[in-house]
Amino acid sequence: MYKAILFDMDGVLIDSEGVMAQSTIQALATFGIRTTEEDYYPFIGKGENLYVGGVARNHGFVYVPEMKACTYEKYGENIGPQHCIPGAADMIRAVVKAGIPHALCSGGELPKVLHNLRALGLTTDDFNVILSALDVTRNKPFPDIYLKGAAGLGMDPADCVDRKEFLYKQYTASS
Repeated sequence: MYKAILFDMDGVLIDSEGVMAQSTIQALATFGIRTTEEDYYPFIGKGENLYVGGVARNHGFVYVPEMKACTYEKYGENIGPQHCIPGAADMIRAVVKAGIPHALCSGGELPKVLHNLRALGLTTDDFNVILSALDVTRNKPFPDIYLKGAAGLGMDPADCVDRKEFLYKQYTASS
């Protein structure tokens, strides 16, 4: 029997990939870099420094941290409730109400996580533990963020279910 839930964010609670690409296109344009959504495909899931920086370098520009900061600013302007996975926020609220220990283990950086929470109508108070990319040395696909999330809840990782399995069990129990 599981005792806690570990949630990912991007693609699980919110559909952010297209918004991130559009926001980065807008941000890099302010630096004179013209990009397309396809430019970002090789960098999906590799962290924002590479996502923004890799594309900038591929276009002959030197990456500077202000590019990522601008991307997050644009992302905050672009992300909204229309990008939320249907039922995701209600599921989190139900988990909170039930008193089930739960952690948010996002491979994105904290500014993006906070924008996503706002779009979902949630706050940091809706999670027992929130971890982002900068909280681990090795980001996904390594399991470090999930291991740290379980530890933050005081749980053995074997006692934690990830949200995919949780949703499957919820669905099959109600079918």
